[in-house]
Amino acid sequence: MGEHRGYSQVQYPLDKHLIVCYPIIIHKQERDLKVGKIKFVCPSCKSLMGLEEIMCDVVQSTTFDYIDIMGFEIDYTHSSTDGGVVDRFQCVECGYILTNPNGTEIIDVEELCAWLMSHNMIEHT
Repeated sequence: MGEHRGYSQVQYPLDKHLIVCYPIIIHKQERDLKVGKIKFVCPSCKSLMGLEEIMCDVVQSTTFDYIDIMGFEIDYTHSSTDGGVVDRFQCVECGYILTNPNGTEIIDVEELCAWLMSHNMIEHT
C-alpha cells in the first residue's frame, strides 16, 4: 500500500492539547487505484482553499535554527509528528466541519470520500 503524506506546521491550542492540521491523506491500495482530485468548495464560506485533517493526542517535535531575540519568536524549519487520531475534517478557511447525514463529524477516509462524492467534489483522474 502506498500513501501520500504532506504535513503542515499549522498548530492550534485547544484545552491544553496540541491540535495539528494536515492536508488530506489519500490512501491508495495497489489492487484498486481509484484516485480522484479533491475540488472542495466549502458549503459555508464558498472558499476553494481546501480541506484540512485535524488530529488530536499527537506528539510533535520541531527543529529550529534561528530565534528573533527582540520579538521572542522561533523560526521553525522541520517538524515530525507521531501518533494521534483524526478528530475531524474541516474547511481550511472558515473551519466548517464536515458531518455525515446523521450529523456526526466525519473522522475516516471512507466517510470523507462518500461525502465528497455526494457533493460532486471529486474529479476522477
